[in-house]
Amino acid sequence: KRGFEVGGREGWCGEMAEADDEKARLKRSKQGLTEEQIMEIREAFDAFDTDGGGTIDVDELRAAMKALGQNHSKAETKALMEEIDSSGEGAIDFSEFLDFMKPKILAQDLEKDVRHQFQIFADEAKVDDEGNVLKDKYDVPIPGYITIEGLRKVSETCKECASDEELAEIIEYVTDGDDRIDEPTFLKVCKAMRLF
Repeated sequence: KRGFEVGGREGWCGEMAEADDEKARLKRSKQGLTEEQIMEIREAFDAFDTDGGGTIDVDELRAAMKALGQNHSKAETKALMEEIDSSGEGAIDFSEFLDFMKPKILAQDLEKDVRHQFQIFADEAKVDDEGNVLKDKYDVPIPGYITIEGLRKVSETCKECASDEELAEIIEYVTDGDDRIDEPTFLKVCKAMRLF
């Protein structure tokens, strides 16, 4: 008799349906993440699931997020717990944790990519106050600025051939009249454009 109640999720049929729902939700949560990223998130989750029950509470969540480079106060973590905990039980399971961490992990990756792109297209080295070119530990000049020539390379690479006048306007607009863009400004513009 168990499991045959019409319109409900009773007994083993309900348990199977819930397991299928959980599998589908976990599959959706994983989209866009590498296996390595999923393993890192799983390791953090498991490490802070101190009782091995498959869920973590607010204190465990804060410690897990800290391990993944996300520093939040206890009050912020409690508010996040309430947002993440779809069941309202005061604890979250792995798929809820994965859903929450996914955009944060992807945003970190995008910021790394944007920083890397800056270094590729930066065509003027960083200098100190005395005009000396700053170099890294391999004696390679540290990228400091994108000038109109660097923007021209970006434009050509993206097959969006803008005129020098348009490129100069872009630089002037984002730098208040300077003739070059530094990395913090570049990141700020990319964030404003919601690139990460």
